[in-house]
Amino acid sequence: MNDPGDVRVGTIHAAKGLEAPCVFVFPAYSRAQLERFRNGAEAEERRLYYVAMTRASESVRVVHDYFDGQEFPPLEAA
Repeated sequence: MNDPGDVRVGTIHAAKGLEAPCVFVFPAYSRAQLERFRNGAEAEERRLYYVAMTRASESVRVVHDYFDGQEFPPLEAA
């Protein structure tokens, strides 16, 4: 049985240095975030997603179509 206390919800920034068996990533972005990405912040955004995806010791799940925002370009479904 799963204990609700085993689930932590947080930002990518707060996850730095932590580890979990499974990590869910929701790649929805606001318009302002996408504009920042398109205006040269691409490397920084890629690093953030690298941090998110390397927090998992067993599996990573990328959840598409959960929020109404656009998806982060490098994680768009093909």
